[in-house]
Amino acid sequence: MNFSAVVHTCTDNFCYPLNDRELVISIKTGLDVERCFVIFGDPFDGYTAESGWKWTSKRVELTEKKPLAHHLWYSVTVPLDFGRCKYYFELHSIDSAAQHADVWYYLEDGFYTARQLELLGGGISCFTFPCINPADLFTLPDWARSTVWYQIFPDRFCPSKDTKWPTADHSVSNDAHYGGTLQGII
Repeated sequence: MNFSAVVHTCTDNFCYPLNDRELVISIKTGLDVERCFVIFGDPFDGYTAESGWKWTSKRVELTEKKPLAHHLWYSVTVPLDFGRCKYYFELHSIDSAAQHADVWYYLEDGFYTARQLELLGGGISCFTFPCINPADLFTLPDWARSTVWYQIFPDRFCPSKDTKWPTADHSVSNDAHYGGTLQGII
């Protein structure tokens, strides 16, 4: 597996709330990763066993897969009961030299095999999204739902009404700039 191609952070476009009960989790991998899963759950959801406290988690495949030039972008939306989440990834790739599938677990502090993860027990360093803050959620105002929006580029217009546009035989390209002003647009 190309470990250097795997990228994830708990912020920005890699992990963000969709609403107060759903979190979008994404990861960028190398082209050798064929399947990707996220193991996630509430950080405080668990039970006490003979060997100590055990975290209760769910395993979901990241089904949205977008090919990029040199990477793959995996994404999934997961439900949250309390707006907080801890998680890590399970990555499946094909080792082209050995012709067999490799499974690696990607945590905040690096990559682990299943055996290494088992030896760590409950002491794993998961990625953590501490809480969904309502102030960070986008809410579309009702008035905007039926609004028509226009975006213009003043520089693509002539600077005033007295300035002449190029003649019909002059080709206009996307790079054409005429130094336009609001008066020229009017």
